Amino acid sequence: MRWIAKTVVVILMAAAMAGCGFPQPMAPQAEPVVQRGGDLGGGDATYLAKTAIREETSPEADNAVDAALEWAKRYSIASAELQKLQKEHRQLLKDNQDYRHETTRLKVELNRAEKELSEANAMLLDMRDDLEKWKADVLGFRREMRQAQEAQLNALARILTLIGGAVETPPPAAAAAAPAMENRDVAKR
Repeated sequence: MRWIAKTVVVILMAAAMAGCGFPQPMAPQAEPVVQRGGDLGGGDATYLAKTAIREETSPEADNAVDAALEWAKRYSIASAELQKLQKEHRQLLKDNQDYRHETTRLKVELNRAEKELSEANAMLLDMRDDLEKWKADVLGFRREMRQAQEAQLNALARILTLIGGAVETPPPAAAAAAPAMENRDVAKR
């Protein structure tokens, strides 16, 4: 940075020795008038003042050397700001790349999890169907067992009547209660 300032000073001194006079201060120019023919932004044009480079020399900078030093100082400040912004830009690019990799990895995990979830859901549906089938088989088997026991009781009752024993017939209320009990067992399941 110092060599730039020294170079500018040497060039200005050489120009002064060659016969060039000191630059005359420029008359202040009027601000450009912005017309709002087709106002697209809906606002005023105050942002333009921030984008223009203005010559802001201090009252002490009356000669070219002081002006050159002032500009060198401004250049060093601007270059430091540029380096800072470039560093931030590189960091943001690195972060962006890291986030892209992370997003890709998470998408792969999400797809795998969705696949596992759909497989688990299909397995649960199959297990539910198997359970319903098993319940129907168990209830059917229970009915068959009752029918077999009823057939045994009827056969024993016939044998007892053949050998001369007395067989008591169950009261009609008890016979009606047995199917009701069977229906209640089915409803519980």
